[in-house]
Formats: sequence, C-alpha cells, structure tokens
Amino acid sequence: MSDSTAGTADRAKGKQEDEPLAERVLGPEAYFFDSKRNLFLAALVPLVAFLFLPRILWMVRSHTLPDIFVRPSTPDSILRAGLPPQTRLECRNLNVAQPDLWNRTKDHHDRPMQALAYCEDAKLLTERGVAIIACDPGRHRWNTVMGLLQDPDPRGALWVWDYIEGTQNPNLINIKGLPAGIEFHPLGMHVHEKADGEYTLYVVNHRKLFTTVESFDLKAGKRDIGWTAQFTRSFTHPLVTHSANAVALLDEKTLLISNDHLFPSRPPPRTHLVFLFSHVFGSFLGPHVASVVSVPIVSTVLSYLETLLGIPTSFVSVVDLSAPHTSGKIVARGIGFANGIAVSPGGKTIAVAETGSPSIRLYSPVRDSATGKLEELKLVDKAHTPMVIDNLDFTQPLWTRARSAGGDQDLFEGAKLIASGHPHPLKLLSFARDPTNLDKQSGTWSISMEPAAPPPPERKMDLANWRAFQDGVKVPAAKRTMTQSSRWLFKTLYQAQKGFVKANGFGVATGATALWDPSTKGKGTLIVTGLYARGVLVCSAVGME
Repeated sequence: MSDSTAGTADRAKGKQEDEPLAERVLGPEAYFFDSKRNLFLAALVPLVAFLFLPRILWMVRSHTLPDIFVRPSTPDSILRAGLPPQTRLECRNLNVAQPDLWNRTKDHHDRPMQALAYCEDAKLLTERGVAIIACDPGRHRWNTVMGLLQDPDPRGALWVWDYIEGTQNPNLINIKGLPAGIEFHPLGMHVHEKADGEYTLYVVNHRKLFTTVESFDLKAGKRDIGWTAQFTRSFTHPLVTHSANAVALLDEKTLLISNDHLFPSRPPPRTHLVFLFSHVFGSFLGPHVASVVSVPIVSTVLSYLETLLGIPTSFVSVVDLSAPHTSGKIVARGIGFANGIAVSPGGKTIAVAETGSPSIRLYSPVRDSATGKLEELKLVDKAHTPMVIDNLDFTQPLWTRARSAGGDQDLFEGAKLIASGHPHPLKLLSFARDPTNLDKQSGTWSISMEPAAPPPPERKMDLANWRAFQDGVKVPAAKRTMTQSSRWLFKTLYQAQKGFVKANGFGVATGATALWDPSTKGKGTLIVTGLYARGVLVCSAVGME
C-alpha cells in the first residue's frame, strides 16, 4: 500500500470516528441462530439431553448405602437345609498369595507371587462344591475396558476354592501350554462340564495388542488342590473379540460373547477395525472410520463417551465351535455397554448386563429351522437395576415352573439370576486409578432377580413401594431403579457403601461378581469378588427362605 493510499484510509477512518452515533450506518448484527451450524447445535442439545439426561441424573444422584448389609436366612429355611438351628450368618474375607506356577523367563516381568486380588469373574461348579476365580493383580495398570494401559506384562491367574468344606484359602490352578509370549489378563469366563472331573474353560484375555478368548481343558484335583488348565486354542475374530468382555455357552457348539464397546480404548489391529466397521457402517465408510479410530486419542475419547453416556453401540456375538476355524457373527445390537452374560439352566433365556442403562436385557434364542444354528437373539424384556451391572450368573433351578410367579412362562426356568455391580459408578472410575487409597473405595450392590406378580389389591400399594416391601431392606432396590417392572423382583443379597470394614473384619469394594448357592448342599454360600478389591468376600447362610 502506498503512503497516499494509507493516508486516505486513515482520513476516512477518522471521519467515521468523528461522526455522531445517530448518523452512522451500521451493518447487520450477527446473531447466534443466523448460522446453520449453530442452529444444528442448538437442535442437538435438547436431543442429547432427552436421550442421556436420565442416565446422567441417575449417576450423580446422591444416596447412601449401609456400611455393610448381608441378607440373613429365615429360621425355617435353616431347618429345611438340615443345618443346626443355631446356624447364623457368617462372613469373612479370603486373602492369599502363592508362588506363581507358570515360570516364564525374566524378560516377561512376571511377579514371583500371585495374589487373590482384583478378581473380575468367578463361577460355581455346584456339583463339586468349588468356585473358579479369575484374578489380575495388575488390573490397576492394565484394564482395556476402562482405558488403563500402562503395563500389560505381569500376568493374572486362576484360582479354585472349596466352598462346601470352607477351606482356609483358595489355591492356584496350574496353567499349562499357554505360549510364553502371550499376556494373560483374564476377564469374563465360562466353565462347561464334559465328564466327571473334566471341563472346558473359556476365558476372555485382554492381551497387549488385541483381545482373545482362550480355551483350556480344565481337570479337577482333590477338592481344591492339584487343578490344572491345559491350553488348547485361541479364538479371535473382528466380529467376535473386538472388545470381548464376557462369555457364556448356549450349547456345546455355540459360544456367546459380549463386546462392551464399539470404540474400545485399546483398539485391535487396523485390519480388524476395517472388517468390523465395514460390517457396521458399510464398505465405503468403514475403512475411513477405522483410520480415525486407529488414532489413540480419538479411540480414548470415543470410548469414554460410550462409557459415560451409555451410548447403545455395543453388541453380542456368537462363535460356532463346530467350525474348524473361528467364525462368528453379531446376534444382538443396540446395547449400551454390553457386560456380563448368562444363560438360564435350560437355555431358554440369555441375560445380558447393560451397564450403560443400567439394566438387564433378556433375550430368547432364534435358531435356523434347518440347521438349528443360532441366527439372532430376540429381546423379550428389560428391567432397570439399582446399580450398573458388571456380571451375571444363574443359580441352579430352585423350584418347578408351576411354583414360580412366572408359571409355565418363567423365563428363568425355576432359577434366580444373580447380579452384582457398582452403585456409585463415578466413584468407581476414580478409585480404579488409585485402588490403594481405601478412602476412595467404591461400593458394592449384589441382588437376586426372579419373576414376580404385581401387588395384590388388598395391599393398596403402588408398585415401587410393594417391591421395596418385598425386598425388606433399609435401602431397597426398587427405590433406586430408573423405572419399575411389574414382572420382576429384586432382592438385595449384599450392600456396602465402600468396601472392607475394619470393625467387621470383612467386606468388598467394587463388587464385580456375586455367586450364590442357596441349595441345602451349598448352605446358602455367597461369594462376592471385587474388580479392585484385595481378597474375596464369602458368607454362609445367606438369604435362604
């Protein structure tokens, strides 16, 4: 710009500034809603609020649980179980450390000792009276579900405990044949009996680079001593183990696997992402989405959004065990954080924990009429829960269908569904990052679920108060759920505001799994594991009626 031009511009500017305010010509003022982008954002806000506000309000709602509550058994049930009349509710914590039985080379940085700590899943073998427990003492530094990705090297372990005899502590299961270079971070698992003392064990394994399901031949020892697990094969498939969390066997040829995130914090290899996202978004968009999600910061942010908002993008897949190579497909979609999964005793109902809702979704299997293979899972019901559910487990059938409130339509086939989870999900996220700080402990809530009828007319109670009356505890489940169901009853088995209570000498924080054997042989044993708890809670004479 020349000096003369600059001078002219300065004089024009000065003239404009000298004009009285009333004589100035003002341009049109830009308002927020004049922009199409801003209009879109303004329309998006109430939509997001409508979809996710109920969950957000539920998460931040203040409520206080008892320091510890365990449901006692009725005197009549004690007598029916053949137990001495003076039998009372008793609880203790199992705590043990043993030398690691899997001796790898030093470059794998294994701990010399394994501890019964940070146990996510467990299963009862009621015919033998033992519990199989999966633990990972390094979970605070490697948890791909919650985005903790610091150290994948030190491995977890499997334990077995005789709950009938009530031995002092569990013992390690000797894992054999697992290749030395494979990390072992057990999460969900399933145990299937093949013959007396011989089982097939399926374990979700969150390796460093991707997730697999490991298969083992599990052989029983004497009570809870001398058990071995011989590695047989690994399952991995983009539609099956993308973000695998829990497993359940529907029949001998059909393995169900829940996948908790569409956008996991530790995404699998890009080839797997392209395959899955092409299946979900189409062949054109799929590779582009895979490229974006492969960026670590993007996958981390998307995973957190899925978790916090409960976005219904997770799914359940199936593996055909009869196929020579791993093949699978998605059989249920639209789930907000698919977590634990369990199959009713006769295979009539598949229960899936929807952590993002929080609720339990109930499905029926739909099979191909010609081949008998599973085609899809059909949603038949959904019930909101008082906590975000982690894992699920069905008891053995306790009565005939005619005795249950569901009658011939009983989806649980005479069993009860046991669920455990986290009543304070935001505290859980905080405690997971510093699990040694016991002041930050997150609580536990374990419940049983069974078919139930609406309140009888003579009670003159609304549904919530009737369900609270049936629960019979200070903080009933019905007063905490987002909605009420006229078809289902929740009864509290265990509650804890935090975790271990020194005055009582027992307790467990971050309860991930609850197992309950209310049979005469099982003596009403309740076992509760904690995702970030040292030790496992066990109680006897719990909740028998």
